[in-house]
Amino acid sequence: MSTLPPRPPRAAVAGVRIAYGVLLILVPTEALPTTSDRVGAVVARLLGARFLVQGLAATWVPRLVTARRGALVDGAHATSMLGWAVLDRGHRRAALVNAVIAGLWVLVETETARREQDR
Repeated sequence: MSTLPPRPPRAAVAGVRIAYGVLLILVPTEALPTTSDRVGAVVARLLGARFLVQGLAATWVPRLVTARRGALVDGAHATSMLGWAVLDRGHRRAALVNAVIAGLWVLVETETARREQDR
């Protein structure tokens, strides 16, 4: 018998990802306040599009877009943001905030994958 607390349904995790993606697309500077210039807003919108597509794919084809694969994508994103923070002083804060957010998504997806495996 598992002693794990109830987990949010996979659809709920995908729903949060979709909502965050839409928010980044529609109001990038409000959704990610460290994004204050045009380049940052474009990057935030691209990130929003990726979140939206990933969330929709996780909903429509959950066997293809598993939590483990989502964690890998988010881990790659976090790593790329750390690289951007090193290379671009002007966007360092935004890149670091984004790396932290992506890291949190890695934790959520990893925990979701672990709980799916335990079922």
